[in-house]
Amino acid sequence: PHPQAMITAVSLYWIVGMGGYATFKSRTAGDLLRNFGAANVGGLRGAYERAIKLCYGLSIVGSFPLVILPFYNLLLPMIGYD
Repeated sequence: PHPQAMITAVSLYWIVGMGGYATFKSRTAGDLLRNFGAANVGGLRGAYERAIKLCYGLSIVGSFPLVILPFYNLLLPMIGYD
C-alpha cells in the first residue's frame, strides 16, 4: 500500500544494523543492547550506555498503547461491549 513507508523502515533498520556492526565489529551480539555492558562500565561511557538502554525501554513503553488500543477497540464489539 505505501512503498515509501516500507523503504524508509528497511533503510532505517539497515542503518542501525550497520552502525551497530561498525561500532562493535566481530563482538556484535544478535541483540544490539546486549553489546552495552553498562553494569560493568563506569564513567561517561557507562552513563551513555545506561541512557541508551533507558531510552529504548521508554520507547517500548510508549509504543505499547499504540499496539494494544486497536486490538482492544476491535475486540470489545466482538464480545458484546460497545
